[in-house]
Amino acid sequence: MSFCLELSVEGDGGDIYLPYTQFYCEENVYKAIEILSSESNKLAPSRYYVVFISSPANAVPLWCQKVSKQSDGFVLWDYHVIILRSTIETRGANSSVEDNLYVLDFDTIMTANGLESDMVQGRRDLVGNFVKFSLYCSKTLRPSLRLEAPYQRVFRVFTASQYFNWFASDRSHMLLSNNGMEISETQNQVAIHKASSISYIKPPPSWPPIQGPQARQHGITMNLMDYFNMTKDVSYSRLLSQEDFLTGAFFGI
Repeated sequence: MSFCLELSVEGDGGDIYLPYTQFYCEENVYKAIEILSSESNKLAPSRYYVVFISSPANAVPLWCQKVSKQSDGFVLWDYHVIILRSTIETRGANSSVEDNLYVLDFDTIMTANGLESDMVQGRRDLVGNFVKFSLYCSKTLRPSLRLEAPYQRVFRVFTASQYFNWFASDRSHMLLSNNGMEISETQNQVAIHKASSISYIKPPPSWPPIQGPQARQHGITMNLMDYFNMTKDVSYSRLLSQEDFLTGAFFGI
């Protein structure tokens, strides 16, 4: 089921409302960065990062995901996008990666204290909370599990400003194939969703396709595929192994 709604993220000075469209994580993150930057007066001084997660096979295992039909929230995404929020500009000599570092994942069922939302009732409520980095990673990535090489996660990290300026998506990756049909993920049923005269696999967001200021200046209308292709060199991003990501190697980019 696809839908549009608003998520509430609890800030220091009250809730901040962020638009959300299921299955468009890269756009949800872009709009969130846009809003969080303008709402900085409601939050402690922060530095934001955008993180694409994928693997050599474009099949990345994650848990605690609300679209899952399994009790543990397991999903095998082709890619996923999250936000990191750090309330320290750089790591101090006495600080660890867990200090003042949080994750915003629009598609998690985790709450701010790391507990899964309404799991007893089997619900997949939408949760808009910054989750402690260490808690999020332990439950969502399950780093102690050994993954086969094609599924080993790679993390592409951008600063918020780099992502905001350069990201562009014309949503062509969500268009139906030329024969007008696309098989949905569940029950092998044909799922067709129309927006104007264009048919999408999943209903698109209500806002126009995104083209960041620098992307627009350089005539770039689509670079999403490069972002989750972990063999691509995107000069304004940094690729990290899971080990480096978990130890905070993205600080200082």
